[in-house]
Amino acid sequence: MQVTLRSNTIDFDVTKADRDWASEQLREALAAYQNGTADQQKEAARQLRFLNTVDSAKILARLFWGLNDQPGGSDLMFGLVASSYRAEAIAAMESEIGDPAHPITQDFLNALAKLQINADPSWEPPAYDPANPKAWQDYWHKRQEHERELTQQALARTAAALPQKIGRARALTVQGLTESSDLLNATTASEMRRQLIAVWSELPEQKKLELIQYQWPLIASPEMLPILKDFVSGPAPPFRTEASMARDAALKHIFDLSHEDGRALILRDLRDPKAQPSVSLVKLLSSDEVRPIVDEALARIEKEDARELDYHLLELFGNQSAAVPVERVFNAHLGEWACDAQDAMLQYFLRVDPEFGTKAVQASLAARKTTGCYRMLLQDLGKSLAKVEQLAISELDDADLEVANDAALALGKWGTAKAEAALWARLKRFH
Repeated sequence: MQVTLRSNTIDFDVTKADRDWASEQLREALAAYQNGTADQQKEAARQLRFLNTVDSAKILARLFWGLNDQPGGSDLMFGLVASSYRAEAIAAMESEIGDPAHPITQDFLNALAKLQINADPSWEPPAYDPANPKAWQDYWHKRQEHERELTQQALARTAAALPQKIGRARALTVQGLTESSDLLNATTASEMRRQLIAVWSELPEQKKLELIQYQWPLIASPEMLPILKDFVSGPAPPFRTEASMARDAALKHIFDLSHEDGRALILRDLRDPKAQPSVSLVKLLSSDEVRPIVDEALARIEKEDARELDYHLLELFGNQSAAVPVERVFNAHLGEWACDAQDAMLQYFLRVDPEFGTKAVQASLAARKTTGCYRMLLQDLGKSLAKVEQLAISELDDADLEVANDAALALGKWGTAKAEAALWARLKRFH
């Protein structure tokens, strides 16, 4: 049976906005963006995005500098790119390059280049012809090259205006130039890296985290050593946060720049029960340096007061002498462990006491009431899977398909040739 659906009829009138109304909306939105909370700024940016007047285009150019680093940044950018008054928007953005208080970032320069291309009728995309796809590909290749040329031109103007920039605007502009160093000549690119280190204190904290963790090659140099040491001088941030990962990255950079300083700081964090440096940092140290810390970690495990890192220290460095007390603690909370701690203890057991380790893996797979760790347990064993390969093969027929899938993936990656026949047989039964 065919059913026709209709919504309720809604009548409305579209009234052309008059100049006074548009001017009032612009004043209100600008005041809200300049003086409001972050949420109010986001709402004001959205209002400005769709106002679509000559004056709003100029205000958008004045306010915009970053997509993710300023409230409502994406709305400000889309308001510029989609403006009906592209010539005015382009002129306003080019004027902002010379404003001492306006940050000129990579986001700003990318938006300007796209706006310039969109405003040029000669760069209107051709209709796609299935019979001649190369013409379409050639167009986009040329467009990308043109966008690169426009960005280079804007970068040159930005570099020339840099001496007049002040405060945070200068710092963010230097960062923008450094991030675009592949479009600068070698001398200018080198100078921007030097200046970025010089303006470090003016950068927003989020930018510092990103540079240390994700963009280190932009600033990698001995001059960063005192900055990095200051960065890690405070209390360790909460574990598994962006700040803690940036701290780990900073410690690694310090170690690369000065082994002696790096070792001392990594050991400091290892001894701090509230800090949890990454396992990769621990592996930079010698076994003699780590041994006293491993003993402290084992003591905390026995007292059931351990941090997550302590279980990884046990996994990597624990010897046979710790097996009995750790087995007692493990059995006392079987099926209740956090996945990461459980995986580390199971790999330790399989290394020092394979017989107990096999039983512990089997018992952990059977404990399915408190946590869901059993669904990924075999894959999480990694190279230790070889010690329990036969158990993993038997789990291919587990009633829980997530466990069977885990077994198949684990055997596919770490299984020996003996697992191949079992995997084929299970695949046939599946089909």
